[in-house]
Amino acid sequence: MRWGMFWGVLFAALAAVTPAPAASAFSDWAAIVVAGDWHAHDGGPSEVFDNARRDLAGELVGIGFSPGDIIVVSACFSGVFLPALEAPNRIVLTAAAPDRTSFGCGAADKYTFFDTCALQWLTKAGDFADFGKDVIACVESREKKEKVDQPSNPQLFIGANAAGAMPRWK
Repeated sequence: MRWGMFWGVLFAALAAVTPAPAASAFSDWAAIVVAGDWHAHDGGPSEVFDNARRDLAGELVGIGFSPGDIIVVSACFSGVFLPALEAPNRIVLTAAAPDRTSFGCGAADKYTFFDTCALQWLTKAGDFADFGKDVIACVESREKKEKVDQPSNPQLFIGANAAGAMPRWK
C-alpha cells in the first residue's frame, strides 16, 4: 500500500462526512471512516467499500460525531496504518492486522465481514471501547463460521487520553 493513496482516501473521507450537530455530546469529538479498496478479491468491481464508507460514516454522524478523533479503517492489511495514526486523544479501529487480509470483499457482497459487524454493533454498543471489542468478536465469529485459514485479526487502539474522555452514546 502506498501512503499517498491512504492519505488521499483519508482526506476524501474527511471531506465527505458532515459535521456533527452542535447540540451533540460528541461535538468536541470527530470520526473518520476509510474504506480503502476498490475491487473484489477476484479483481472485479465491488461496491462494498463505498457502501461501508457511506453507511458507517452516516451512523457515526447520526450519533453525533464529526471527522477527526475516531478513525475506522476498513481494508486488507489496514493495521499497517495503526502506528502512524496512534495518538493520546485518538481511537483507531482497523479491519485487519498489518500482515492480514480482511474478508467479504466479493462482487456480490454488500459489506465486508468487518463492515457488517461494525454496522451491527455501532448502535448496540454504548461506547467506542465496547464497540471495538464487539466488532472484533463478531469478525472472529464470522471468520470461524466461514472456516477462514488466516483470520484478519482486527486491531483496536484507544489512546490514554481518549479512554475515559469520550461520553457514552447509549
